Amino acid sequence: MYHVLLVDPSIYSREKTRLILERHPAGWSIQGYADGYEEAAAMLTADTEQSPYTLIMIQMNGDPAEQRQLYEQVRHTSALPVILMGGYADWLHEIQVPQGPIYAILPEPASAKALCVALDDAQQLLRQQPGLAHCALGAASPDIEQVKSYVEQEMHRNITLKKISRLLHLNCAYLGQKFKLHENITFHEYLMRRRMEKAKTLLSQTSMKVYEVAREVGYSETDWFYKKFKAYTGVSANAYRKQTSITA
Repeated sequence: MYHVLLVDPSIYSREKTRLILERHPAGWSIQGYADGYEEAAAMLTADTEQSPYTLIMIQMNGDPAEQRQLYEQVRHTSALPVILMGGYADWLHEIQVPQGPIYAILPEPASAKALCVALDDAQQLLRQQPGLAHCALGAASPDIEQVKSYVEQEMHRNITLKKISRLLHLNCAYLGQKFKLHENITFHEYLMRRRMEKAKTLLSQTSMKVYEVAREVGYSETDWFYKKFKAYTGVSANAYRKQTSITA
């Protein structure tokens, strides 16, 4: 059974959607209704990390600015897959929040056939990535905190998200998506930044040689470290050390 949170203020539209879902052979059912963002947010931010919902369906009729605001607010609250129904979503490329999966955008009038096709696609993707069904965002995530803790403890080693996902018994693609949605940055970019920030600290506060700093933050090739450090800070490692020693 797939559980849906339907965000739709119209009782008539809700009933129409409910009937389509009930007739779908995959077993979709509406687990909760919400008139708008505030009510939806209260239902999405549960005390538990695991969401009771599998999919969010949002009725997008109305003012385009309000449509955009509603979608952004929902996306800040949850990483669950979304189907947008009605209206138009030309603004999606402009939003400044991380996007989770959008299985379909169904402009008005959205036919029952189009919705069933969207549900079929959603079902297929949920089978391929079952972790998405529980990808709700709360104030904090133990999984993400464990990833960040691992980075700090093992920074001197070769770190990959695949390795971490195995340790946490999670799907790698799911963990990567969840990390980006929580931190608003990819894991690869986060790892690089943490390495560069630690390198800055070691260069300014210790007498370690540059190659030792490189190894301490996970770079076995010093030349590659030099290149990444300069790209990140705008100056070479030696120049950065001189600058910080002068200002200290």
